[in-house]
Amino acid sequence: MGTARWFLGLVVFLGFAMDITVITGAAAAPVEAIRAALGGAGHAVKTATKKTMTARAAEAYAVVLAMSATESLEAIRVLRTTAATRQVGALALPTGGVITSAASAQLLRAGADGIARSSADLPALLTALSRRMRPRIRNVRLAFGIEFLPGRGFLVDGEEIGLTATECAVVAALIKAGGRALRKRALHNEVYVGRPNSAPEGCKVLDVYVFKIRQKLGAAGVSGEAVLITDSVGDGGVGYRIALDNTSAALAAKAA
Repeated sequence: MGTARWFLGLVVFLGFAMDITVITGAAAAPVEAIRAALGGAGHAVKTATKKTMTARAAEAYAVVLAMSATESLEAIRVLRTTAATRQVGALALPTGGVITSAASAQLLRAGADGIARSSADLPALLTALSRRMRPRIRNVRLAFGIEFLPGRGFLVDGEEIGLTATECAVVAALIKAGGRALRKRALHNEVYVGRPNSAPEGCKVLDVYVFKIRQKLGAAGVSGEAVLITDSVGDGGVGYRIALDNTSAALAAKAA
């Protein structure tokens, strides 16, 4: 019973105070408002510019990109392609007007973990981020000898394969389903729980994340399609499931 409860509790999370770096762009940014919002929530706030972004981000738990949507997209791409900052949480707070849904989708596809409409949104987004990045769960064994390291990525033949926070959330949601297929809409809701402002309208962004996760597994010599499986759900629907090892699958069956 205790083991089954542990499996059911795979995605029980814990929020905590974080070191946050606010990265500013060319235009004026509401740094003081951000500092007030985050400092009031107990977070330590530092600032940086685009020139010092990677060095400062590597020392932070998460960054807030207080810059234009275009600058944020460029910054996200740098963060996600730099080894030292690949897994740092990244929230966008676009300056210079209302961000379009297309720009929001671009940021999320590039690896942003959330998009704030104002400084007041940041504490809740960071709480949700901390829950995805630091889940209180053990490493989970998948098929083909792969281990999922919560909030970090995969362990394949002793080599760690890093995932972004949102990619980890996709994997964690599928593990929580116990190896059963999840409809894309259900998976979408699990991944973006607590982030209504950041959730793209459609589910196609999930296909992008699944594609990226499969790519990373493929680069490690594992068939991504055999681990993250596209499967039919219900009345002709399509979803995803994850291949667990026999022990984890048995625990899931007992917990169901």
